[in-house]
Amino acid sequence: MATDTTGYDGLETNTSPPNETSDLTDQPLSPTSPEDDIQLEPTEEEMRTEELKERMRQLQVEIGDLYEQLQRKDNELSEVKKELGITPFTEFKESIATGMRVIGNKWKEIQETGAYRKTNEKLTGWKDKLESSERYQKTKGTLNEVGSKTSTAISKAGSSISSTTSSAYHKVKENERIQNMGSAIRSTSIKLKDRVMGTSIDKGDETAAAGEEVVVPDEQPKHDI
Repeated sequence: MATDTTGYDGLETNTSPPNETSDLTDQPLSPTSPEDDIQLEPTEEEMRTEELKERMRQLQVEIGDLYEQLQRKDNELSEVKKELGITPFTEFKESIATGMRVIGNKWKEIQETGAYRKTNEKLTGWKDKLESSERYQKTKGTLNEVGSKTSTAISKAGSSISSTTSSAYHKVKENERIQNMGSAIRSTSIKLKDRVMGTSIDKGDETAAAGEEVVVPDEQPKHDI
């Protein structure tokens, strides 16, 4: 607590304690410690990561350049092929032919191997045994007999159908009604033809209807009076 006292000379003196707040604000700041200025160096792993990222960016740039060069070369190749008359279909045919030749050569190489020869010999032996067996011979004979009977039946059916058709055709042809219809059609056609040509035929003239030639008299020359 602050107290006021009177001095010997009659003057008042202030014995209160000093203001702590004002003293603190007036004091200069202490300098920073040396530890605050120290920067942490990157670790070896971080340095390796940065190196890899930089290498990746370089590779991407190089790949882009190579891609552009490849595009230019491909366009140049297309122009050269066009001038030579080489079409995509021609290239396809050549690739197919080359593939077939490669397959043929591989097949020859396979045939020359010992494993292929042994397998072929085994298959040939099994085939000979199968064909010489009694069961195979019976089956083969049965199939041949069935085939022969089937062929005979088909041949007989064809002959029967042919004879039936021929008989029916002759019956229709020899039918009196059909013959009269044919004569009437021929007569009508002759009459129409004669009318178009300017000649006339009597309706009861059967000889003309049968196709006899009609003689038209020549016109008499006219004499001037």
